[in-house]
Amino acid sequence: MRGQTRPRSVRLRRRIAALGTALVADSRGSVTAEFAITVPAVLLVLGLVVGSVQIAAQRVSLTALAGDLARLEARGDSALAAARLESFSGDPRISRDGDGRVLCVTASSGPKAGLLATLSVTGHGCAAVAEGSSPDRLNGTVIFQHQRVDS
Repeated sequence: MRGQTRPRSVRLRRRIAALGTALVADSRGSVTAEFAITVPAVLLVLGLVVGSVQIAAQRVSLTALAGDLARLEARGDSALAAARLESFSGDPRISRDGDGRVLCVTASSGPKAGLLATLSVTGHGCAAVAEGSSPDRLNGTVIFQHQRVDS
């Protein structure tokens, strides 16, 4: 009896091994499909993370630019303000507002390209106007505008 059991168990093991191999072969296709679905999703999330970091860095630099321009213009250093704006990489839109005691500057720009190019990023800075210096004004609105000259 013992001789008959052994071949039966061997056959059973072979069948289980063959079934396991068939299951592994079937799951290879599903692994490929899952990989094909997850890779684009991971790349999209990675692209959004990189884009948001870029936008955050741009906002920090625009806020620093607006603060610098507000301080320089509030103390009457228009030439230094123009030089600071020239040294800034990019082409921000600058707007000013003030009530005579405080000068506020807003710098805004958008990413040059990519999926997030439609967004506008803004930085804002204010400074107290120094006594004895006043930016050029017309009815309380700052009219001094920096213009970039491309040569």
